Amino acid sequence: MNQLNEYKLGKFDPTTYEFTDIPLPPGPRKVGILDHAGPPVRGAGDSIWMAEVGANRRWLQFDTKYQEFTAYPAPASFSGPITGNTMRVDPNGKMVWSTTRNRIVGLNIQTKQFVAYDIPHWVATKKNPGGYGIDVAGDGGVWFAEREANKIGRLDPATGKIDEYPTPGTDIPRRMGTDWEGNIWVGFHQAGKLVKIDHKTGKMTFYQPPTENNGAYHVVADPKNKVIWVTLQTSDKIARFDPKTETWTEFSLPIVESDARRIEIDPSNPNRIWWSGDTSSHLGYIEVLDQ
Repeated sequence: MNQLNEYKLGKFDPTTYEFTDIPLPPGPRKVGILDHAGPPVRGAGDSIWMAEVGANRRWLQFDTKYQEFTAYPAPASFSGPITGNTMRVDPNGKMVWSTTRNRIVGLNIQTKQFVAYDIPHWVATKKNPGGYGIDVAGDGGVWFAEREANKIGRLDPATGKIDEYPTPGTDIPRRMGTDWEGNIWVGFHQAGKLVKIDHKTGKMTFYQPPTENNGAYHVVADPKNKVIWVTLQTSDKIARFDPKTETWTEFSLPIVESDARRIEIDPSNPNRIWWSGDTSSHLGYIEVLDQ
């Protein structure tokens, strides 16, 4: 996990419940008070990726086995923002992708070359679409949320073409995840709904959790148990949805205003779902025993 007010990567041991701070490697420019690493994401093997937010303009890869960083600095000729809300590593391990407010940025891990694609809403209106959650679908398409434009975007990495799909009303898409069939699932924050997007057609299907006005936020798919998990940020709950039966189970978190922003399935225990709170500065898990 990253620590927003510290220039460090935090390691948490789920067995001993101990935290360890791992300083980020020094860069060519002096670290300022606003410098930090963006939300980390798992890559291939033992690696973790994160975008450094600050003056150094680089992405970092951390090898958890050997405890070593590799830095990928953007060249001086590569103008514009390179960091944003979310990163994702392509399932084939060749590309890393990130949203920024007005474009999608990618890094070819082998060649160390950055690429960027302007979001059409920005090109047409010069208004920031608010690039937010991002993930890679089953066909390799890079899907992303446009929080401030109320749209969902899809980038074709082969051509650089971006298609946009408006969301109904004033729905606000946030973070997303890809399921075992390659489809995209998104939390629509203002509407408080879980949304499935068919990665082949762009069709959106809406599902309403039992708790209304819930602030649906981050979504992850569990390929082993074939269920979808979503944080209900404003109601202090995490919900599990079974797409086959269209049934819900909601789990209340033990902390008031836990502000659960992010969830991840434990790779060593698929019945355990980890969550982290932003403003609450808490980390915890739910372990389901009936699966």
